[in-house]
Amino acid sequence: MSFNATDAAFEGMRLARRHPRTILIWSVLILVFSLASTVVMFSGFGPLFAELEALGPSPDPQAAMAIMSQLIPFYLIATPAFIVFFGIFYTAVYRAVLRPEDKAWGHLRLGRDELRMMGLFIYQMVVWLGLTLAAGVVFGLVIAIGMVAGGQGAGGATAASAIVAIILYLVFIGAGIWLAVRLSLAQPMTFEQKRIVLFKSWSLTRGRFWPLLGCYLLALVTGFVVSLLGSAIGMAVMVPFGEFTSFAAVVEPDFTSLQAYLTPGRIAMIVVNSFINTLAYAIFMAPAAAAYRDIVGLKTGE
Repeated sequence: MSFNATDAAFEGMRLARRHPRTILIWSVLILVFSLASTVVMFSGFGPLFAELEALGPSPDPQAAMAIMSQLIPFYLIATPAFIVFFGIFYTAVYRAVLRPEDKAWGHLRLGRDELRMMGLFIYQMVVWLGLTLAAGVVFGLVIAIGMVAGGQGAGGATAASAIVAIILYLVFIGAGIWLAVRLSLAQPMTFEQKRIVLFKSWSLTRGRFWPLLGCYLLALVTGFVVSLLGSAIGMAVMVPFGEFTSFAAVVEPDFTSLQAYLTPGRIAMIVVNSFINTLAYAIFMAPAAAAYRDIVGLKTGE
């Protein structure tokens, strides 16, 4: 069946309009996760983030790598936490779109549906990592061959290699976007079919690349505008606390300690941003589920 790209793109907005209580519940979940992540970050890694911030916008690569290597334990903790959190959250969004009648507790659960979504995330990470490494090898080989074929010390060869590198880079980006769109229905399919699928999305998106791409781009722009609005409101709520002294003070907070970071104004900003970001997440996530629902002709209970 066909689907309307514009209707699917605004599914997240309709979801928020129909179920404001659900958005509020999700906002609380995101707020709790954000505060918990902040506490974990500062419990043992705050000074390292402060050092990384102190390096400035153009840090010395060796100094930055030295700090990043010390942050590996943090990422080993954060990565599984994000997989679990977004596995629950994505599933809740898909449940709201594909099983709207199952609405208790903001469509939030922790069961097999969520575990399958987490498994799919890991599967996708492995596939994308493998493809990225393969692309890097191809990129390096082509550039090396071009330099050898062009001859040593030839300015023309250097320019030709640079042009080839730019073309390859653009090709890889285009291929990545194409592949992401072709596999974009894997998550709602995994939820609805109750089994982990990834490449089965390939046949479902055949002949629908451009409508799906347009759908996702429209949702991306809408969500980006909402996020910008949320950021502006978040900064505005810091004004009564006397903490909005400059834009740099907001985007480059004090990482020296948890107390220095979680000021009253920043806490107020985090609370506001949690609600706005929840709406943005719904805008980003819901279109794929809506597109899948319409393409397969799935009948929902609402």
